Amino acid sequence: MSHRLDQAFERALAYLDQHLNEPFDRQVLADIAHIPLCHFDPLFTALYHMSIDAYAELLKSLEAAHLLGFGKQVSLATIAAKLAYRNEQHFIESFTRSIGQSPESFQQAPDWGNFFAKQQPLKSFRVDANHQDKQSYSVDIVSFDAQALAVMEHHGDPALLPQTIARFIE
Repeated sequence: MSHRLDQAFERALAYLDQHLNEPFDRQVLADIAHIPLCHFDPLFTALYHMSIDAYAELLKSLEAAHLLGFGKQVSLATIAAKLAYRNEQHFIESFTRSIGQSPESFQQAPDWGNFFAKQQPLKSFRVDANHQDKQSYSVDIVSFDAQALAVMEHHGDPALLPQTIARFIE
């Protein structure tokens, strides 16, 4: 089964955009993209140079910034609930990490320059998606029967790694 990855992820990202007020569910996004859950995160990170968690956190923080910047009377608890954060403290920590300014500070004196700079990764998604159209990306999902694996860990001097590998092969 082959996929156009840009189109698959665009469907998932559109869904995420429309459901910011709901708890984040990777399985739903993977199903929408028709990509197995075990491949969703690594493919997303490889294509967009950002984890799906960081992307969702940034989207929520940007939405919260709009609410804070234009709604001086909106409480942090209301925003946290509206955007499906676990609680107000989680919202404060996530927003501060994503935007670089606390929600309280942003509400009082928004740093719009920094806010617009934080949106740059989202703009690069569009550039990456357009760039993908010029190149052909596809994924073939192949199922294998379960295989027994052997694992050996090397602890110690990296210079002795070749001896560990030789012992493992024997």
